[in-house]
Amino acid sequence: KIGSITARPAHRLLELKVGDYVNINPVGRHPNIGWRCGRIQAMDDKSGQVQVNYTIYIGSGHYNYWVHLDNIDEIKEIRYTR
Repeated sequence: KIGSITARPAHRLLELKVGDYVNINPVGRHPNIGWRCGRIQAMDDKSGQVQVNYTIYIGSGHYNYWVHLDNIDEIKEIRYTR
């Protein structure tokens, strides 16, 4: 759809780069697994889309999922506390 979120630049999480870890909720591919830790594998330089690699559980395969950085329901930064 023209003008959709997928085609526009991101407005949040702008400091992220390839290799960074994020929390991913891949509802489009695995709707019932909830939030998982994933690693950014690629970034689309024309949009705010990032490709995140994640696993469902230890020993399962690795999956890639494209998500827009503005999608608060599917991607968020990892916050560490001490």
